[in-house]
Amino acid sequence: ALDMVGEAVGKPTFCMPWARAPGETSLFVARVDEIQRTRAFARGLIVRARFRIASGEIDLAIDDIIACARLGRHLERGGALIDFLVGIACEAIAYSVGIGESLEHQPTAEQWQRHLDELDRLPPHTPVTRSLEIDRLASLEVLQSLAWGDPEVQGVLDRFEPLTNRHFGLDWNIVLAQVNENYEAMLRGSPLPAVDSSELEGFMSRAARSQIVGELLANQFAEVGQAQEVH
Repeated sequence: ALDMVGEAVGKPTFCMPWARAPGETSLFVARVDEIQRTRAFARGLIVRARFRIASGEIDLAIDDIIACARLGRHLERGGALIDFLVGIACEAIAYSVGIGESLEHQPTAEQWQRHLDELDRLPPHTPVTRSLEIDRLASLEVLQSLAWGDPEVQGVLDRFEPLTNRHFGLDWNIVLAQVNENYEAMLRGSPLPAVDSSELEGFMSRAARSQIVGELLANQFAEVGQAQEVH
């Protein structure tokens, strides 16, 4: 399996397509589980790289380290923010091992140079703004599913109960508009407003409640804590 991953990421184009059967869960929810599995490939490559370094197989270890780093760079271009963040994590895993870690099997000057040359040939980094644009569309899809009562995504609102109780109701047009506004702020590099979900308990106005729920959901979709969790 690791050899197949190494071969795949060495191709000029690498893509994990967004696909689902009709009627299945939202693309955004399905995508998270699929992308998270790539961490296992990254860890496997680095475990094997360490074994190869200890065995004196430096060139093969370089192959694994570079494959892991290339996997991360390719994932950054996957589209959604979760792809981008997991890509950064996989690349960081690649840099957690050095080819000179074994005192008994030190790399030659040629192997050091090859390692540096391979790092220079990695695919370029992808701007995070591209991922935010695509993530906005995926987030809006989740919200539309929530508005229609899709049970597959109802858990997104669980942290806001009982503030989003069905007896109160929400104006989903306002929620969607607020999420869009927050994504525009992120693309401009502006900080997101800090919102406390407990504030909702004092709002009996449907419009005000909907606006704050929109802000809360936007923060949840792209909060800094998600990046920390990935690392």
